[in-house]
Amino acid sequence: MALKLYNSLLNQKTFVYIIKRIVKILAFTLVVIGLTVFAIRQIYPKQFENIKKAPTNYLDAAGEKHEVLKLNIKTKYLFEIENNIHEALHNNHFDGIKTYYSGKMKFRKEKYDIKFRLKGDQYDHYNSEKYSLRIKAYQDSTLKRVFSIQHPKTRNYLNEYVFHQLLKYEGLNYLDYQFLGVHINDVFNGIYAYEEHFLNPTIDDKWGKNGFIMGFNDEEFWTEGEPSERDRAYDTQRFLEAEIKTYGASEEDISSMIKKLDMFRKGSMAADQLFDMEQMGRFYAICDLSGARHALRWINVRYFYNKQTNKLEPVGFDSNSGKLHALMVNEDYINPILHKQIINSGLFKSSYNEALNQIAKPAYLDNFFQSIEKELIHNLRLVHKDHPVYNFNRALWYDNQNAIKGFLK
Repeated sequence: MALKLYNSLLNQKTFVYIIKRIVKILAFTLVVIGLTVFAIRQIYPKQFENIKKAPTNYLDAAGEKHEVLKLNIKTKYLFEIENNIHEALHNNHFDGIKTYYSGKMKFRKEKYDIKFRLKGDQYDHYNSEKYSLRIKAYQDSTLKRVFSIQHPKTRNYLNEYVFHQLLKYEGLNYLDYQFLGVHINDVFNGIYAYEEHFLNPTIDDKWGKNGFIMGFNDEEFWTEGEPSERDRAYDTQRFLEAEIKTYGASEEDISSMIKKLDMFRKGSMAADQLFDMEQMGRFYAICDLSGARHALRWINVRYFYNKQTNKLEPVGFDSNSGKLHALMVNEDYINPILHKQIINSGLFKSSYNEALNQIAKPAYLDNFFQSIEKELIHNLRLVHKDHPVYNFNRALWYDNQNAIKGFLK
């Protein structure tokens, strides 16, 4: 009897000891978590707030409907593509992996034969399962659509969407840029950014114009030198030597405009003779408002040749929108060999200054965001389906607007 009582007390003591240990461990864990959360909140206050909002963002996004793009690709092609990506990421060179493959596509109830390839010149296009693709879609051997799909991060999520909506708001040449769900071989691969390409046969229909797009071939910029060697001298040399390329133009149309753009590049043709300066001024002002100096690098600039006016107009592309550091006319980031003649034009200055004064008005951004609010919220929810921690920073544009006001004083 005494032995049983002793064992019972021993078991009770052991039980109490174990409970106390568990309580201490839990208390210690809670203290560590609390201190970690406190530290994160102090060091990264914005990120902490984004994390707090993530559950709500995810629930709000769950019921949001999205367009669906379905790709059917042979398994052997997918294996080959993924092996090429792995090797390219290891070597940090992406120029040799852009081979076209064939496949099938269904989009907006239409079926297409497609040619597709990897696209992108830097690692952010390849370092996720949503690697970037350029797609040419055909029906009965006729080219119907050309576009890219990519991880939303490659264009700063909604920032690129807002950039193109601002261009549209100003009556400037913009690209169709949206978000949709992509299925590959009947497996949902997530929400991608859809970006219209310059070869799209109907690209100028929405602008109500007739013409074609031009730009500079940047292939040698990426293949000839290492990133550490790409200074201003290298940038200028590659620009002056770059082939001028056209999108969707017939041979009889392009030769004259290629010659004129090359003459401008070499300083033997005035910018006023070649460009629509009214549009150029407003475009640079929108780049200021969006902090979109990246769109003005020569590797990214695209121009639309308007056959009616016989002038080149800007086309927005790859803005990498962010904080405005300086007005584009004073920006050291962009190469003066391309931009000096343009920004020194009296016609440009008149349009540019008028546009800056217009967008600096307090009501400008209020009216703009009000005009796209419904669609903006829709696209934000689509992004939140895969990235609920993402925070769209609307204040960025208001900060840039305030910076413009300061520059104008």
